[in-house]
Amino acid sequence: MFFVACRLCFLPNWFWERTQLHLWLVPVTSISMAPALVPSLPLLLALLLGSSLSAQAWTQLDYCEPQNHICPMFTLTQDHVVFEERLYAQTQWICSRVLGTGSSDVMAAVENLKAFIQQKNQELGTDVNSDAWPVLISERDQDGEVQYEMCWMVLPHVTLPNTDYSNPGVLVRVDTVPQGTVYVRRFGGTPSIAEARANAVGLRQDLDQAGISYKKDFFYGAGYEGFFSLFHHNEIWIQAA
Repeated sequence: MFFVACRLCFLPNWFWERTQLHLWLVPVTSISMAPALVPSLPLLLALLLGSSLSAQAWTQLDYCEPQNHICPMFTLTQDHVVFEERLYAQTQWICSRVLGTGSSDVMAAVENLKAFIQQKNQELGTDVNSDAWPVLISERDQDGEVQYEMCWMVLPHVTLPNTDYSNPGVLVRVDTVPQGTVYVRRFGGTPSIAEARANAVGLRQDLDQAGISYKKDFFYGAGYEGFFSLFHHNEIWIQAA
């Protein structure tokens, strides 16, 4: 336990800036002994960003910093008190599988995404991802097997062809997520996979009670601050069916 904690303490800053997956995947008990030496870097996390919605007033999260990040565009369509209904615009994501819940698995996904971005920046002669947030962490039930994936948002002025993992050696896929409704549950405290799953269960129960249809096989975990921040704004996102 202590060895894992120390390894996380000495990860470089870009890891903490671009990787919040440990918030959801690494059990909180495995890193609770780590000293708060890493600076807290706010992360803007959201599900979708794009320009396909008609002109309207976008909802601004109070923990989003538009001067530093390209924020997701969405409209709060209904507040159900215990959860929110948001309409997000279309966006593109680059995603890499996370093959386990250890820090080395997270680092591997980060390196895959970084290499892909560097390649595309050179090919296109433009910036593909800088200052674009969020980092999305999905947990999906695939034929009874739990699978994780890390996704980074593509800047709205860039359009990439969609790809998948079907070809040998492909480590990063490009996915276009269309405009759609997302149900959101907020919660505080130090994030962990246990808290994420518990809040996903709670959100699904709230949706069932409200008679709302939704996609049942996966959810997204979103954390807006670094792990060692004194305050945390966390969310669970579930897409409408």
